[in-house]
Amino acid sequence: DSIKNTNTLTVDNCTFTNTFVGTKGYGSYLTGKIIIHTSILNNSEVRGYYNSGEEIQLDNCTVVGSSFYKAHRNQFKIFNSVIRGSVFNMQDYSSYKVIFDGSKIYNSQFTGEGELDINQSILVDSPVNSSSINVTISNSVISFDGATTPVGVNTRKATITNTLITGRGAGTAIDINDSNNYQSTISNSVITNNTIGITVTGSQGEYDFQNNNFSNNKQYAIKNESNKNITATSNYWSTAEEAA
Repeated sequence: DSIKNTNTLTVDNCTFTNTFVGTKGYGSYLTGKIIIHTSILNNSEVRGYYNSGEEIQLDNCTVVGSSFYKAHRNQFKIFNSVIRGSVFNMQDYSSYKVIFDGSKIYNSQFTGEGELDINQSILVDSPVNSSSINVTISNSVISFDGATTPVGVNTRKATITNTLITGRGAGTAIDINDSNNYQSTISNSVITNNTIGITVTGSQGEYDFQNNNFSNNKQYAIKNESNKNITATSNYWSTAEEAA
């Protein structure tokens, strides 16, 4: 468009139903932003246009049955919100992320590729299901039905700390498949009530899983199917017997 938007559009106390919310920036001059406060999105689509969408931020919102499409230069920040039955489709651009902080996500899904940051949030039956997504998870809880969903977090790079991940008796909590030589670190976390705690596949990568609590994982706490070494000392393995 010949006239470009700049600065921030702030929206308060609104309801979006069957609505499109989007940004369409231009090149590297991404100075516009949408902030939506204390609003409801029902069956809506939130999108940054390919390679040109600015930041869209949700704060204290309720989202139901909606779709989010992250473009290459678009960033979503979602704070203190509740998400139900929604889809996040990500497109890779390492400087721009999908960020959750202080939010609750139920029965939703993540696809595509890129950077996903989760902090102080709860994900219930909302698997991260793409080996092309890099995840950073801290101070959070991930609970999935391992009987119907095989993996809770499927990723190519994991940076996880102070987090509880459970398949509620089945499934694999974390599956890392790395062919890009990333460094994955999991620490100070609880991996419990799964069939397998962590599976590592792929031909590349560095792995450091220390100071964790592995409990009640039926087959393996860690299953290494790659040819890489895993540093996994100083963990609790659900036994007090050194030999076991």
